[in-house]
Amino acid sequence: MAPEGPLFHGARKPALARVAICHFTLSNGIRSGRPMRRIRIGLIRSSRGESPPMKRIHLFALALPVAGLVATAACTSMLQGGSGNGDVIALVNQYRASGATCSGTGTSWGATSRLEPSASLTAVARDWTSRMSSAGRLSHGDPKGRINAACPKPGYVGENIACNPSAAGAVRRWMASSKGHCEVLMDPRFNVAGVGYVPGGVCGGYWTIDLAGQC
Repeated sequence: MAPEGPLFHGARKPALARVAICHFTLSNGIRSGRPMRRIRIGLIRSSRGESPPMKRIHLFALALPVAGLVATAACTSMLQGGSGNGDVIALVNQYRASGATCSGTGTSWGATSRLEPSASLTAVARDWTSRMSSAGRLSHGDPKGRINAACPKPGYVGENIACNPSAAGAVRRWMASSKGHCEVLMDPRFNVAGVGYVPGGVCGGYWTIDLAGQC
C-alpha cells in the first residue's frame, strides 16, 4: 500500500514544507500502546494555497515478525523547516545509547545495544531505494521477502523509508514525528541494519533503512 501521484503541494509560507508521515505495521493482531484507526492509504492531499508548489516529504515505517500478519496503518501531517546531514545508523545509535521516548505513542525505551551495519542489508536497502527513486514514489513493496532473501533467519524484520534531503532530517522525523518509526528504530530485537540512499527527486533524496534481529 503506498500513495500514488505527485509529491507536491501549494504552501502559504515558502519557508516551510508539509511533511506527510505514514507508518505501516504488520503484526499478529495485538498492538501495544494506543489503538490505531484502520484507514485506507492513498494520496494525502495538501491544503490549497496561492504560492508556488513546495516539496512534500514522506516517511513510512514497517515492522513485522516473520509470520502471522495483520495490516494496520496511520498517517499524520505537520510542518517542517530545514534539515541537516549525518549517517543514519550512527544517528540512530545515539538514540539507542541514551534511550528515547517516542512522541507518537509516549512509549519510553531505555538504552539498548547498538545497531551493527550489515553488508547484506545494505545491499537490500540500496537496491530498494534505487527502485523507489526510479519510480518517483515511496513504497514498501515486500520487505519481508527482500530481507529474508538476504538473511535466511532474520528473526524480526523492520523497515523505515523516507523522502528527505538529509540523513539527519529523515532520522529526526522518524524519531519525533510518527507513531511507528521511532519504535522500529529503538526496538532491542533489532541488532543489524543497512541503509540505502539515492539523492534527488522532488524532496531531495530517498532513504531506506532495513533492520533484522540477525543477518
